[in-house]
Amino acid sequence: MSLLHSQILGKGTPLLVLHGFLGMSDNWRTMGKQWASHFQVHLLDLPNHGRSFHSQSFDYTAMTQDVVSYLDHHQLQAVIVLGHSMGGKLAMHLATTHPNRVEKLLVADIAPKAYPPHHTHILTGLMDLQTKEHACFYLKTCTVPPMALPCDPMCLSFTTRSRPSWKHCQPRHSIQAQPYF
Repeated sequence: MSLLHSQILGKGTPLLVLHGFLGMSDNWRTMGKQWASHFQVHLLDLPNHGRSFHSQSFDYTAMTQDVVSYLDHHQLQAVIVLGHSMGGKLAMHLATTHPNRVEKLLVADIAPKAYPPHHTHILTGLMDLQTKEHACFYLKTCTVPPMALPCDPMCLSFTTRSRPSWKHCQPRHSIQAQPYF
């Protein structure tokens, strides 16, 4: 099993930060630096995100096991867990399946209920990219699950504004960004 990528900042009581869908540890670095004066902050890249490994298995049970493996590797027994959105659902799953590993739980921007799929339009747009290179670029840059496309991590460039914009390529269908936060 591969180990999740993380950025570890500071010393003290461990604080595990789990990002949301399409996020990564870098999104929390500014806050992590502030918290590092009181905690040992572990900013994780969840599977299929950021610099962590890519896996065909992408569900809360599998991700929970990846987090537990991370805790074991770093010899962390009980941690404070902060989860945002998808990371919040993962944090709740961790707390209910491994309650001895969670000292405190903070959940932001999600509730313990079922949500209908709402990223389908983004994933559909990604699946309909004109070439393998476009898909490889986007999947490695935005860290969406790999969708079984082996590719070079450095293909093209991408800029983020209020909605995705492309350089050097055009998707066949426009991807309309929905506010995630």
